Amino acid sequence: MNWEQLTGRRIHIIGVKGSGCAALAEILHNQGAVLSGSDNPANFYTSAILDTLGFPIYHTFSERHITESLDAVIYSAAYERDNIELECARRLGLLTLSYPQALGAMSKQRFSIAVAGVHGKTTTTALLGSIVQDQNWPATTLVGSRVANFGDTATSIKGDKIFIAETCEYREHFHEFFPNMILLTSVEWDHQDFYTDVSMIETAFVKFIEKLPIGGVLLFNGDCSGVRRVTESVKMLRSDIKFYSIGRGEDVDIQITEEALINEYNTFCLTGLRAPVALPMIGHHNVTNAAMALAMSYLLAQERQLPWVEDQALLTVSRFLGLARRLERIGLHPTRNILILDDYAHHPSAIKTTLLGLKEFYPNRRLIVSFMSHTYSRTASLFNEFVESLLIADVLILHKIYGSAREHSNGSLSGYDLYNAVKERKLSMVFYQENPLDSLFILKNMIENNDIVLTMGAGDNFILSHALREELWIDV
Repeated sequence: MNWEQLTGRRIHIIGVKGSGCAALAEILHNQGAVLSGSDNPANFYTSAILDTLGFPIYHTFSERHITESLDAVIYSAAYERDNIELECARRLGLLTLSYPQALGAMSKQRFSIAVAGVHGKTTTTALLGSIVQDQNWPATTLVGSRVANFGDTATSIKGDKIFIAETCEYREHFHEFFPNMILLTSVEWDHQDFYTDVSMIETAFVKFIEKLPIGGVLLFNGDCSGVRRVTESVKMLRSDIKFYSIGRGEDVDIQITEEALINEYNTFCLTGLRAPVALPMIGHHNVTNAAMALAMSYLLAQERQLPWVEDQALLTVSRFLGLARRLERIGLHPTRNILILDDYAHHPSAIKTTLLGLKEFYPNRRLIVSFMSHTYSRTASLFNEFVESLLIADVLILHKIYGSAREHSNGSLSGYDLYNAVKERKLSMVFYQENPLDSLFILKNMIENNDIVLTMGAGDNFILSHALREELWIDV
């Protein structure tokens, strides 16, 4: 199928409410495809995005949704096994593509930039896409979250010459993508249900970078030891690639210096910029994300001979409004100064970075954290690291482990085990409630003026932050 000529093409998306599939639907719809989709009836944050597109979405899976008139069926990886619609499509001989395969097909026909890494790729892609959008370049950006600077959608569509996409390392899905440039944020052991050790995931990243064409560009985070190991391996294989390192060390090509916290802005200087950068985001990790986005936008301009306006790029960063589930502000109480946030961090290092960033940003405020661990395999493999990172909170509420569709509990590990381990380390204010909403009563009775409440994880405990807001704001 010609992915440049989609007008009138009939495409059905299985698992359309997933963050990636919903974003892809936006792009396909913009290109004139006639869409339909199916998913479970739960209300996701993507539902609002999909509602604006206006195509039919079925809340059950049925063979009736799959007909020979379809040109293609795209499916989320969450539904790749035993899905009745996918089985029907294959039986009818229809073109079927996984979400990564569809993304890869799209990348083949454009000058494509992949943002990859275990952590930071969503925020960095959103920052890069916002900069590119405001430079008025003919580009489309796809992010796995709702981005305020995109008008609360997951895509920015300003043209089809350049394609910027967040790419996922799980099960080597990013190997389906065909990049001309790669921005590499971080590499460490994750997705333990697939990658049995750190060397296996590092090898996956090496193979991905090897997909760059001759003279392709790799911008990488020089502060991350895993990224450095991967990059050194690639250099032994591909001397033709243009390597650019960015970070705080003396040996990087693009250096981050003079970091400061001024009026709730993280400010810093970056090699080659005439003026300092002001970022309205919390944490040194987001300074790195913003620096990488700025640097990649400049390198992209050089590669494609596009005009790069520094003042506009800095203005975009200073006005970045954030994105869903990345330290998203759910509410700030108008009289009690209680701040409610929600964040997607679900790996110990991301949890640690986020909590330390909040402590630095708000040094005199109590931090209450609701955490729901994601996947049994990750929790088991990194159990001690989870305990260490969660001890940073002043008050901690733990919940059941949120299992993914790809695994099931064997009964040997639960969220209560995390609770016991944290409690043994003498964090006195630690609680356990199996279901997030059951802890609403605890929160309401302990919360004090000026507290920060953070729901954190890749599970569904974000509902607690919204419920708490409703309770506290009831008399406002």
